[in-house]
Amino acid sequence: MLTLAFSPDGRSLVIASFGDDRLRIWDVPTMRLRKEIQGPGSAIRFLIISPDGARVAAYGGQIPPRFSVCDLSSGRRLFEGPGRPLAYSPDGRWLTVVRPEDENTVVLLNAQTHETIARFQGYEKSVLSATFSPDSRRLASCSSDLTVRLWQLDALPPPQAREGGAITVTECQVLRGHTDEVFAAAFHPDGTRLATAGRDRAIWLWDLKRGEEVARIAGHTSYVWSLAWSPDGATLVSGSGDSTVRLWDTAPLRIRYQARREAEALRPAAERLVEQLWRQKNDPSAVVEALREDGALTEPLRHAALRAVLRRAQPPTDVPSKRHDPP
Repeated sequence: MLTLAFSPDGRSLVIASFGDDRLRIWDVPTMRLRKEIQGPGSAIRFLIISPDGARVAAYGGQIPPRFSVCDLSSGRRLFEGPGRPLAYSPDGRWLTVVRPEDENTVVLLNAQTHETIARFQGYEKSVLSATFSPDSRRLASCSSDLTVRLWQLDALPPPQAREGGAITVTECQVLRGHTDEVFAAAFHPDGTRLATAGRDRAIWLWDLKRGEEVARIAGHTSYVWSLAWSPDGATLVSGSGDSTVRLWDTAPLRIRYQARREAEALRPAAERLVEQLWRQKNDPSAVVEALREDGALTEPLRHAALRAVLRRAQPPTDVPSKRHDPP
């Protein structure tokens, strides 16, 4: 198995396996295979699902690479063309691809008609990945030329001003600092920060308003291939060639220290509450359920009590924590 993706509602899982050209759609609640769809070729390497869950775009391992877009409900192929898909925009309006004849260019397609709208140029080497901001107004793309580029999509001219053809865009914000290929980028949920990472093993955090680096997170011992933010933006997750997945608390130090002080102040009351519930139920899962259902608890006290349950159920060991703070 090379690639998989959940549908936005979490009810479907699309899986592609090495050695065949089939996309298998599983029903998550029943864990049953719902449908098989023919993909663009053997050894399907990557797939993405549209934000409305209606379509899947996938590309295979043939040379030159080709990708197809299929309707998930019917299995009908809606489009096929050269290149590899990179990302759908959250609003479902755009699809980005890289074409084999020019891997230094990001091509922006209309996600419904697959018409070419714009070509983003300026890279000196191949584009490796791209991601949209949560509001779909910006695109960040990563390259082998050590740069990340930010493209302003709401600055594109309207269709009537494009004279019926695709436009070429070269103006962008360039983020420099990585010392090797950049593999991944992820926008913070509030759109104000961007995390980037690649072969140089470092994770960079950028303030997008200023276009400046605000933190450089070290810890991985091999390249960093993927990044993702938690929905609340409190945690950044990174996947690496060193065979680890790491969770990072990226809030500013003063906020983290304040949260820790508040949590420590609540710890005695939380432990007394857990001790009382433990005597009544003598089961960690029952205690957790009682804490979650108690509407009289404040959220800070509830979280402190849940941590107390975890400490009691799993006493400290010599295994290091998997959660890391930026230095």
